[in-house]
Amino acid sequence: MVEAELYLAATHRPELRPLADCWRTALVDVLTLRYPPDRSRAAAVFLDGVLLDVLSNATPLEPAAVAAALRDLLGPGERAGSGERAG
Repeated sequence: MVEAELYLAATHRPELRPLADCWRTALVDVLTLRYPPDRSRAAAVFLDGVLLDVLSNATPLEPAAVAAALRDLLGPGERAGSGERAG
């Protein structure tokens, strides 16, 4: 919930934008250890939307649907530095 509040506050208070960007970048950085940067960014944006849906919708998506969509977005990953496909 704090993440959503931070993003919203940053739209009205430009001084908070670097902090919001740092928060967003942290997730992308973690995902990029295993997945391509463009897919990692797309997954982070998707998860932000999922968070807003959970906070505002009486019937949020089923966890299995979220997991399936993430798998589709991210595709097969590689373990960092190994060239080995993650499965």
